[in-house]
Amino acid sequence: MLAAAVLTITRNVRRFRQRSQTGGPLTTGNIWQPVFETILQAASLMLLMAVFLFWYQLRQTARDAYNKEREKALAAYNKQVDWEKPGPETLEHDPKRDLINYGRDLIVHTTDYFGEFGLVRPNSINALNCQSCHLDAGAKPFGTNYSAVAANYPTVRPRSGKSEDIPFRVNDCFM
Repeated sequence: MLAAAVLTITRNVRRFRQRSQTGGPLTTGNIWQPVFETILQAASLMLLMAVFLFWYQLRQTARDAYNKEREKALAAYNKQVDWEKPGPETLEHDPKRDLINYGRDLIVHTTDYFGEFGLVRPNSINALNCQSCHLDAGAKPFGTNYSAVAANYPTVRPRSGKSEDIPFRVNDCFM
């Protein structure tokens, strides 16, 4: 709308100048017309500039608010401590140390126990170790770790459509 007003004013100013150059009569009614048109044109341009500056300021305010929220979220994320696996030093005095180490070895070397020449049950699984999917013996963050297994099972899985406990899930992996 503003652009149309500016174009209309500019066109009228051009017509007036052409008419005054060709020797058209200047009456008292149209003596102030060029001054009025110039003032109107300047006001239109100032209004257009004000609208642009208002839009730009709104955009900048929204961008600043977004950046502030993003920085706050990143700071909170950086302070977050990922789950860390217990180190071997925590097992020194644990009465179940041997059982825990056996479980870790079983995850890392599953085929040695259940593979083609397995010690426990030969030819009962494929050539994969549990660690093939559960990285770092199931202790790596974001590596399909075992940190929440006890909290998540038993659960109803969509694949089977029934409630599954931990032994069922392990056997499902073997199958």
